Amino acid sequence: MNNKKLLEKAAEIHGIKGQWWELSKWQNLQGRKWKVGDGPRILAGHELVYGTHNTKPWNPLKNGKDAFELAVQHDVFTTHIQTFHKHMAAASKVSSISKEEALCRAIVQTVVEQASIDVSTIEKAPY
Repeated sequence: MNNKKLLEKAAEIHGIKGQWWELSKWQNLQGRKWKVGDGPRILAGHELVYGTHNTKPWNPLKNGKDAFELAVQHDVFTTHIQTFHKHMAAASKVSSISKEEALCRAIVQTVVEQASIDVSTIEKAPY
């Protein structure tokens, strides 16, 4: 599952009704992120963010606060610790991401996996 789908699924599970927003990225003449007072600005591209509003992005794959909130709300470190360890081990092997990103990814994957297991058990329950 790619990052976009993983993020959308985690938001749905967490109860966030978000959408994708395309934001312009600006830089000053020295090539740094533009701030008020920097003088002229140059369009440096666009960035997609997910959230309830373009000023309120929600991304537990990149933001430790969002990931920790997700983990606490969905009992990742208590009830689902085995699944979390499995995902953490896999994410830690990816050399292109930091330890924090690996932790965030493991949390999101655990929540999404546990939610799909819970749904499939409910669907298979005989009534």
